[in-house]
Amino acid sequence: MKVFIVLLAIFGTTLSQSISCDYSILELEHTQHYVCNLRIDNPNGLNNFTQIGGFHFPGLNNVFVTAIIRTTESRSANIPDVLCDQFPHVTYLDLSFLGIESVDENAFRRCRNLNWVSLYNNRISRMSENSFNLNRHLEHLDLQFNQLTAVPENLFANHFALQYLNLGFNPFTQPIPGNAFRNLFSLKELHLERNNIREINPAWFQNMINLEILFMYSNQLTSVPQGAFVSLAQLMVLDLGSNQISHVAADALDNLNHLNILSFEANRISSLHPQWFQDKPNLEILYLDYNQIDILPPGIFGQLNHLVDLNMLSNNLRTINRNAFGSLERIWYLDFDDNNINSFDERLLTEPTRLYYLQLTDNVCASVTFSNFTNRRPEVISALERCTNNFRFVIESTTQPGSNYNFFTGVTPGMHFMASSNSDIRIALTSFNIVWNPMLEVVISNGVSRIIMNQATEIAAVPSSFMLAPGQWSRFRITWMRNVVMVFEGDEEFPFMAATMQFFFPVHFYGLRSEQSQASWMIEPIVLPQGN
Repeated sequence: MKVFIVLLAIFGTTLSQSISCDYSILELEHTQHYVCNLRIDNPNGLNNFTQIGGFHFPGLNNVFVTAIIRTTESRSANIPDVLCDQFPHVTYLDLSFLGIESVDENAFRRCRNLNWVSLYNNRISRMSENSFNLNRHLEHLDLQFNQLTAVPENLFANHFALQYLNLGFNPFTQPIPGNAFRNLFSLKELHLERNNIREINPAWFQNMINLEILFMYSNQLTSVPQGAFVSLAQLMVLDLGSNQISHVAADALDNLNHLNILSFEANRISSLHPQWFQDKPNLEILYLDYNQIDILPPGIFGQLNHLVDLNMLSNNLRTINRNAFGSLERIWYLDFDDNNINSFDERLLTEPTRLYYLQLTDNVCASVTFSNFTNRRPEVISALERCTNNFRFVIESTTQPGSNYNFFTGVTPGMHFMASSNSDIRIALTSFNIVWNPMLEVVISNGVSRIIMNQATEIAAVPSSFMLAPGQWSRFRITWMRNVVMVFEGDEEFPFMAATMQFFFPVHFYGLRSEQSQASWMIEPIVLPQGN
């Protein structure tokens, strides 16, 4: 009886195992192929097939087959050796949606001419580093939507012909080795999205001299390191969206002179560095949606003269100034939905010649969206009158090394200040008739903050590490009420900095001096006048 049960089990397994081809002639990837439309039922992953059934076209046989495409409802837990044994001249292989769990290192050994391989949407959790060792003509490899937890060190190394590699949507639990992509000189498109990647290793991209498209969205990145993509001089598309990036090194995007599309959407970026956008003459589409950006520094997009599409949905912007931009000749789409915008530069409404969409929904001074903008310009200007009226209370400027004080009429008692400098930054507050001698000066430097009253007396100095990070953008909030001055960094009040002013007239003028450096700065009213 036991023998009978075993024989019955073997017989049942054999019945559920089958493999055959229906043949056709198709054009695939611009090449005509004699195709095996593969029907396979191999849920147990057996590898004992000796022959693939089916009837060839007259005059053709196995030698003429150059493509294998799985048919709907086929399934197999592995890649049987018989595929390459019977069809050694296959160049195109589509084994997607089969439920493959493992790939034997000999599976492709006899398919020496493989050019295009898709293992898309299977259950592969591990691959040998020798899986494609003999497939040196491979140009396209798709492993997206599998269950790979690691990239073997030499799996892709030295595949000089490889142009497309997709590893997206695999739950890597181990870091990708630094030499995993060694010598992929011809690679043009690389997908590393949703791979649980926590750090970018610039060594991955060394020698990828022809890479044009890189997707790394939906990972666990928190920063972009120095010189991250410096080897990718031909890169045109870079997507780092949907990560947790809060820090991007100043030179992280250096040498990307051909960049056309850049995405940092859905991250934790709070400030923009001007170096990111330098030497990007071809950048047309920029995604900065869903971040924490609260200010557009003067000239931040000044070099992006080919910018067509700017997306800044759901940030913390309060003011949109024309001075943040360079040429507006090509701009077509501006999305500022869901910010805190309460003032808008009218020059951004009058100067663009191609603007079609302007989105300002869910802001403070307006909640509107306009399409066909250029043909509705008078209507738009009228609808945004409140925003443009408020803009007259905003001041922006840039000082050069050694410049004199510049003073500007202040309407409300407060300002925001942002500076990038390697030396002390001084903010001078003065009254109307003492422009030659500021009655109070706030000095911000690395490690020390102090208030100097009358430039000579009652100096208060307190150590404050990281108060000003040399060469990096630092933010400060300064407000004054009646005759008391208070200084804040971010949202934190410095409790020691409360100095009663010696003169009893209101502060109407303020300015900034930078003695040995260049600084960009912005002043915004904290509370705009009533009715504006």
